[in-house]
Amino acid sequence: MVEKLTGVTQCNQVIPLYGDLVDIGENAPLPGVIWAEDDLQLKEEFLLKHRGHSLEELTVDLETYISDKPAFELIKISYFEATNGREKFLIKRIRERLDQPTHYEILPGKLKISTVTWAILEEELRKQLASLNSLEQLTEEDIETLIKALQEELNNINPEELFKEIEIVEELNTPLTLLGTFKEMRWHNIIQRLQNYLPSSKFTRILDFLDKNGLLREMPPLFIQREMSFLHS
Repeated sequence: MVEKLTGVTQCNQVIPLYGDLVDIGENAPLPGVIWAEDDLQLKEEFLLKHRGHSLEELTVDLETYISDKPAFELIKISYFEATNGREKFLIKRIRERLDQPTHYEILPGKLKISTVTWAILEEELRKQLASLNSLEQLTEEDIETLIKALQEELNNINPEELFKEIEIVEELNTPLTLLGTFKEMRWHNIIQRLQNYLPSSKFTRILDFLDKNGLLREMPPLFIQREMSFLHS
């Protein structure tokens, strides 16, 4: 994805700041690839159309990039913010065909990303714990106690503080669908809950099982679903 744009903000029009690289998708472009002839023609048409207008260089905030399509799909609509150093602009990026240039435009307002679902992956956890429990170190009651502790800790998080209390492990189908895990302090709370719920022998057995299988670090127990909406100014 390009990191700089040339914009005519009075017309809400932008194009990539053409250099030595081509815009091929979400990730940083490959070194040594030059702009296609269609891209350069688009540049000439843009400059001709806006001759006499004030051109501004906009820097893309790569952290704001979002789309409802997977990262590997090149044909899609995506959104991100860019700034001229004084104000921020919402940019819409449109790729309709692989044999045509990517188009950009400035949209009024702001993009809002809302978290609509956050939950413990209970069934997935039960299956994974069962598959690792070949020596029957855990009983069904132990597994349900662990899931209960996870659920209670999640319920104890203020929704507005969710992304301060968890870590994102990976994206699923799109950047709006995520897997996550608790941060260190939250795991300490979960372990404390288990210790409060269980006799010492059971607690030690569960903790040994989790440590042995690396579950406190490697298994993301959280599912997060987000959605996009637009706030018009």
